[in-house]
Amino acid sequence: MRKYLTAGAALLFCTACGSLADKVAIEGRDNQVKENMRLCQEAVEAYAKDHGGKYPAVVDNDLKAYYKDGSGKGKMIGSPPINPFTNVPEWPKPGQIIDLSFERKRMLSHIPPGRIEYTCLKDGYAYAIIGGGADGTAIPRAQGVNRELILTNVREDKQR
Repeated sequence: MRKYLTAGAALLFCTACGSLADKVAIEGRDNQVKENMRLCQEAVEAYAKDHGGKYPAVVDNDLKAYYKDGSGKGKMIGSPPINPFTNVPEWPKPGQIIDLSFERKRMLSHIPPGRIEYTCLKDGYAYAIIGGGADGTAIPRAQGVNRELILTNVREDKQR
């Protein structure tokens, strides 16, 4: 009887370890999505610096030149970030954000795991970047917070 209890406890322990390992792997992938969002932000900021403060309207070859190994204004396209859920290089997709203040208040939107979405706002003077987490919703601002992490150059208005 003691052998069975020990084997059962070991199986339960291994199951718990497996769940913990899965959780750590998912968190690592979500962190890579955040890094890919930052890479997009760095590229659009560098683009704006070379284009009179205007951000790119779309993710085209002009913007892709500002990614790693690209030549910036020289037009040689850089390397797209790797989607950590598919292990496939992916350029950011067009985003659907229209009203940034509304978007900051809404619950997590649906977005495929690992996808980065870029939206140009305010006629090229603002942008918003979101990314998809493991659960198929936008990466949250912080653990346990049900609001999207949005990388943008627009400051959040503080409510009084």
